[in-house]
Amino acid sequence: MNKQIHEWAFVENKLPLTASASLLALSPISISGPLVIDVSLWDDHLNTDELLAGGVVSVILGLYKQWNKTLQKYVLNDNCKRIAEQVKASKLILQTYYYYYPQNDPIKEADWYTDIMFTNSMPAAHAWLDAEDHSAEMSQEVRSEQYRRFAAQVKSSFSNVGVYASRHFVAEYAPSMDKWLYKYPAWVPTWWYPAGSVMMDWATFKATQTPPHSFYTSAGQTNPVGHQFTGDRFRLPGVYDNGLTMNTVLYQSRMKLDVSCFTADFMKSIGANIPVPPPPPPPTYVDYKVNVNAVNIRKSPSSIGTWVRYAYFGEILHIEGHLTNGYVQMTDGNWVYQQYLIKAS
Repeated sequence: MNKQIHEWAFVENKLPLTASASLLALSPISISGPLVIDVSLWDDHLNTDELLAGGVVSVILGLYKQWNKTLQKYVLNDNCKRIAEQVKASKLILQTYYYYYPQNDPIKEADWYTDIMFTNSMPAAHAWLDAEDHSAEMSQEVRSEQYRRFAAQVKSSFSNVGVYASRHFVAEYAPSMDKWLYKYPAWVPTWWYPAGSVMMDWATFKATQTPPHSFYTSAGQTNPVGHQFTGDRFRLPGVYDNGLTMNTVLYQSRMKLDVSCFTADFMKSIGANIPVPPPPPPPTYVDYKVNVNAVNIRKSPSSIGTWVRYAYFGEILHIEGHLTNGYVQMTDGNWVYQQYLIKAS
C-alpha cells in the first residue's frame, strides 16, 4: 500500500501491550483463493498478459491525486489513469482503493474518490478504504470516527465497499473501529518477509509463498475476504517502472509487489471468472468379487507367475479388463484368474 508507512507492518503480528483481551482471544484464520495484486502511482505500467498467465485475476488500483493547474483542481494521477486503462482493456477485474488521511474532511475525500471513478468511466467492481494512517495527532476515537464517516459516504453512492486494515492498526490507533467494521468486507494485511528484494517468477512464487497462512483479524472484522500476505518484497512479472532508474538494470524494471489471496466466493461475487477444476475422470476399472474360498494373486498372467497373496471369498477386486491367458489385470498391476470372479453388483 502506501510506501511511507510500511515500517510498523514489520511487527504486525506482535500486538502492543495496550491491545484488548478480546483481541488476544481471537482464533487465527486462513484464506486461500485467487491471487490479487494492488498497485498505485508508484508503478508506471502493467503487462496484463504476464499477470493473467501468472494466475492473477484482479488488480486493486490506488487512486491518488494530481493537481491540474489548468482546471485548478485535483484530478487522477497520470500513472493511475494509465494503469486503469490497461486493466480495463484486459480480462483482469478492476478494484480500487483510497488511502484516506483522517485529518482531512471525510465527506469531501470520499466524494472525490467516487467522482473520480465515475468521471473516468472506471468499471471498478469493488472499492476499498485503506485505513492505516496514523501520521496526524488525534485521539483514537476521532480517527475511528473519521474512517467510519469516509466508508459510509463512499457506500452511499457505491455499494461495494470494504475496509483494508490490520489488527495491529485497529488495536493501537483506532480501537473503536471494531464497533462498525462488521458492516464491511475485510481485507487484512499480515506480511511474511523474505530476505532482500526477491526476483521470482509466478510459478515459483505460487509453489513457495502462497497461503493458506494463519493470521489474526481484529474483533470487528467478521467478514474477512482478502489476505495481503506479502509486503513489497517480491519482484514478479507484470508490473514495471518507467525504465529510467537503477531498477531497470538491477531488477529488469520490475516493481516490488503486494500480493493478496481473496476467497473464490468473494471474487465470483464481483464478477471474476474463477476456473472450476475439472471433475475427476470416471473410473477405468470394473469391480469384481472373489467367488471361491481363495484365489492366488500373481505378478504376471501365469500359474507360475510370482505369487503375491491370496484374495478371499467376497473380496472386491478392481479389474482393468486386460485379459491374458485367462488372467485379468487389477489396478495395482497384479493378475488374477478370471474364472474365479463374478461381477460385483
